[in-house]
Amino acid sequence: MTDIRKETDSMGEVDVPADKLWGAQTQRSLEHFSIGREKMPPELVDAYAILKRACATVTLLGLYHREFWGHPDQTPEAAEYLEWVGLLRSCTAFEAYCKVYTADISPDRIIEFLLLNPEFPHSVRYSIDHLQRALDAIHGEGGKRRGAPLTRLAGRLQASLSFGQISEILSQDVGAYLQDILRQCRDIHETIYQLYVDYAIQTALAG
Repeated sequence: MTDIRKETDSMGEVDVPADKLWGAQTQRSLEHFSIGREKMPPELVDAYAILKRACATVTLLGLYHREFWGHPDQTPEAAEYLEWVGLLRSCTAFEAYCKVYTADISPDRIIEFLLLNPEFPHSVRYSIDHLQRALDAIHGEGGKRRGAPLTRLAGRLQASLSFGQISEILSQDVGAYLQDILRQCRDIHETIYQLYVDYAIQTALAG
């Protein structure tokens, strides 16, 4: 027999399994309403967290890019140099950056590291690679057709980062480039929501 504990609310006492963390009202809801017990897949939680991290990095780069690419070949002034260090520290990237480039901090190397590095866990490329693996786990073998639009969106962004060259990025409007990444991340987020959170029951049964 499962151990129980007594919880109390305005309606009185109710028995709650001792190993559960919820209280009386949640227990009454479970008993009187048809609340599903299926949990959100951990890969889905992971996918949302990864997108949030990638968007945060891109947003920070967007806020700083005017300072970075005004005069990338000049030796930075002390205040500007500290701003760049602050950006790297905001992304918990300073130590990892220094291992790759030593202490030679320059705008083009910062954006290359934070956007395109395949091994640094907080870079945008690493995040999107990890996102693709999480989506593959969510889809499984049976849900690939249903998840095809999402796979295309994530794959397109992944390919642009995997094959992107820093020289090509810096030769264009960097702000517009970063905004396009944010737009693609929003599209991925909205598609995840439509497919796996706010879906019709008919879609779930057909998927």
